[in-house]
Amino acid sequence: MRWVFTTLLLLLAVGLNAQFTITATTTPEFCAGTGAAAFTVNNTVPGATVDFLLYKLPDTTTPYRTASEDATATTTSHTESNLPQGNYRLQVVHSLGGVPTNLTPYNFSIGNNFTAITAQNISITPTTVCGDKATFVVNVAGSGQPARYELRNLSNSVIFPFQTSPNFTSPIAAGTYRLAVEDICGNTTVKDVNVVVSTSIVRPNTSIQLSLTSCNTISYKQGVTATQNNASSPSYIKVFQYPVQLNVEVKNAVTGVVVLQSNMMITNSAEASAGIPITITNFNPGDQLTHTATTTDACGVTATYTRTINYNPNFNFSSSFGECNARYLRILNFSDYFIDAETTVEFISYPAGFKPWEYNPDFVNGAYSHTYNTLPEAYTGGSEIAFGGQYQPVPAGSYTIKVTNECGASVTKIYTFTQPAPQSPSAYNDPDCEEGWHNIGFYYDNGNTIGIAQAIITQAPQEFIDTYGPLPFDASAYIVTNPSTGKKELRMRVPTGIYTFQVTNTCGQEFTRNIDATKKVEVLSHNVTYTRFCGGYFTLNVSATVSGIGASNNVNYYLQKWYPAQNTWGHPTTGVTGDVANANTRQEYNSSTQYYAHGDLRVIAIPRLSKFGGTAMACPARYLVVEEFNIPDGAIKLNDYYTTSCPNGTFNLLLDATGIGTLTYKIIEKDGQSFIIDNGTDPVFTNLAEGSYKVEITDSQCLDVITVTLRVITTKMPIIRASNLCEGENGKLYVSGASYLTVEWYKNGVSTGVFGHSFPFTPYTSATDIGLYEAHLTYNPNPNSCINNVLSFNLTAGMENTPNAGTGQSVTIQQNTLTGPINLFDYLTPPYDAHGYWTDENNTGLLMGNNWYGQFANGGTYEFKYIVDGTCTNSAEATVTIKLEGYCLNDPASPGIGGTDTKVGITLLKRAGADDADNWPMVRKSGHIALESNTKGFVVTRIAKANLGNITKPQEGMMVYDTTDKCLKIYSDGAWRCFNEPTCP
Repeated sequence: MRWVFTTLLLLLAVGLNAQFTITATTTPEFCAGTGAAAFTVNNTVPGATVDFLLYKLPDTTTPYRTASEDATATTTSHTESNLPQGNYRLQVVHSLGGVPTNLTPYNFSIGNNFTAITAQNISITPTTVCGDKATFVVNVAGSGQPARYELRNLSNSVIFPFQTSPNFTSPIAAGTYRLAVEDICGNTTVKDVNVVVSTSIVRPNTSIQLSLTSCNTISYKQGVTATQNNASSPSYIKVFQYPVQLNVEVKNAVTGVVVLQSNMMITNSAEASAGIPITITNFNPGDQLTHTATTTDACGVTATYTRTINYNPNFNFSSSFGECNARYLRILNFSDYFIDAETTVEFISYPAGFKPWEYNPDFVNGAYSHTYNTLPEAYTGGSEIAFGGQYQPVPAGSYTIKVTNECGASVTKIYTFTQPAPQSPSAYNDPDCEEGWHNIGFYYDNGNTIGIAQAIITQAPQEFIDTYGPLPFDASAYIVTNPSTGKKELRMRVPTGIYTFQVTNTCGQEFTRNIDATKKVEVLSHNVTYTRFCGGYFTLNVSATVSGIGASNNVNYYLQKWYPAQNTWGHPTTGVTGDVANANTRQEYNSSTQYYAHGDLRVIAIPRLSKFGGTAMACPARYLVVEEFNIPDGAIKLNDYYTTSCPNGTFNLLLDATGIGTLTYKIIEKDGQSFIIDNGTDPVFTNLAEGSYKVEITDSQCLDVITVTLRVITTKMPIIRASNLCEGENGKLYVSGASYLTVEWYKNGVSTGVFGHSFPFTPYTSATDIGLYEAHLTYNPNPNSCINNVLSFNLTAGMENTPNAGTGQSVTIQQNTLTGPINLFDYLTPPYDAHGYWTDENNTGLLMGNNWYGQFANGGTYEFKYIVDGTCTNSAEATVTIKLEGYCLNDPASPGIGGTDTKVGITLLKRAGADDADNWPMVRKSGHIALESNTKGFVVTRIAKANLGNITKPQEGMMVYDTTDKCLKIYSDGAWRCFNEPTCP
């Protein structure tokens, strides 16, 4: 039957009288129902009665409110208060002497100036205080107007009752709390917040820089620092920890005599960094002093540092490379040498031919020692006394040197080196930002001046030859000067492959070097976890191992969301979509970020690749997908549901849902009628008859509720999937849903003794691991269930990388010919693998395995995909398209397709003014129903798809217009379904 809708419009004729006028002043509502409208009727007659009939549009039949005023003057006023937002019509009736006069209706609107507080706009600023606790201030962004604040624990027990100040000054321990913010209208927004305690421990600074100010005097400064997260700095000392009492005691470690006692109160960071000056006199070489520093902060926390001070003169005697790997000598890093004392540097032994005066101008001709009146202070900081240099090598061999000063410090050291062998250059080998290309080259990275003089390529892949020319190829044109070192380097951008080079350096030394430029940039392993919180946000924890990027931190992670309408990925909250190279289409990952996104999300990795050994640069075009996951809109997500048939003719219904807190399950309807089964926390319902069930799932922590309609008609169970069954690698078989089931694994009919949802292969070896695997399912918590089922997966050779999904067909099926479900395999052309799975691209909720119950669907076109994953890599898919034709909406005027003429009509009033007013109802062929109007169309209630769930008790046959799907929908068989384009015989 076709439903044709036009408008039934009742026009109310009203009398107009120009002598009356109405003026009004409106006040928008702020809190709910606080709007107002003040009316003034002009030219009223004293003694008349003025009636005010207020209608809330679109209802113009039943007054929203009525009131009456007695006119005492030529103007009569009336005020309506407590009006909610909306559109209104005021009908004023002026009655004098029993004769009413209807004034022209006055239409007006009450707006809304209220802005709600959202959880996303709520944050806190904790401030650590003594006792590893914190106070905090509540911050509310946006234009919402908070009035009171309350703090609860995660069990919703009140810790601090509602207060008007956003400052919570009573200290609390670090942790997650539930914050309630009430606005001035009494609306409350709740959000889970983290109170962070930034702890730091004040202690003496252990980095004491000693200096000899004479042969027997030591000076230094004792400062104060704080440790935080394994780091130390005076800036980590918190304001509330000042003042800090610092006590320093120095005594002779042998005699116990105290040689210094100092106390100081430190009040700020500058004083903590500067420290207490300490000077110890009458200190002689060989003495040992015990230094003890103790801090006490304002919270009463103490810390002590003790060390023994020795007079331990030392220096470093070594060599460095010069031109063509030749070496020269260096004396540097003097410690505990009094710099103003005379210091003698003397060579005790040396190779034949070494004459120090030829290598250092401080030494006079023929002298093997030199006395410095003052040791240059720069020497103690890392400068050097050098013999030879970059271009002046010294003879190879053994050197003995003695450094003595007038304070009695004397140290002798030996350094030996041999003639260095030719040094092979280092190689670059980094993937390029363009896939299939690499940056390669040769260079010298030590302190000498050796560079690359010539490079000949003798082996390369064909793509290189096609690009650059035949072999051998002289690549010397690609030798450049490194601006930071001044040395010659070879730098080339080449196709992926194996290369052999003949390299000659600037010292004339030749080397044959191979470069394997085949590094892959790929995710080798990853771990992405998320934690969801009340208030609609979640946090992420991402880690991954990515090959080919050099340093492990040369990668950045980002979050994206899938937008089906645009068929692309984009920014998770702004909705900007497009190429991932656009920074606006992704949100950078941070473990502390609160993400307010839902739907299909993914984490991508953008590698930073080095170019010629330089600073790594980001390569957005080579982004890698780390993991995809789904975050539901709200606290609850129904991942899937399963059904099993029982020997007594009933069914079990298994729900696979996730939430933030504990979930509870309750059936509230069957086939559109009230039907209550409260299952508590048990996700398995038993002893159900076939039918359509409405199930209510509640998250007990966040108090979110979702309602889903599920059809129970046949057995539908999880499937076994394969993951990374690649030869020689670790992989697994796993059951894809219902984690609460007990799973025991069998191979070729024999129990393996493995329990759990996954069966591991460590590693997978096809020669021994192929076979028929079975997952035996049981549900221990409910002995009345009949879940005991067996899932199977026949693991055979050749499944790893060559999946076959067959070829899908497009068919037209008359719905009235269906006597049972449609087997989708009937419309899949072989050959195809048997271990694939079907997906319902239209989410009809009527697909059970490979059977689609089309008899319960509306007419229309539906797509189903058969997906076959290779057990190692690759995937194949085929699409079956079914055009379901089930009814005809044409006027049955064709010969042989008659209908009985029927008088049908719906009206509120007689068809006034029509020529055939007495001929009502009229003949409507085939029982069609018409709602008619002279000028306007009938408007069905309009509602967005997301709000259909807010219709609390939909009834069979109820109709609305879905503004999201842009179709007329009818509630049928437990779901809202579009009227699709019909077809006819």
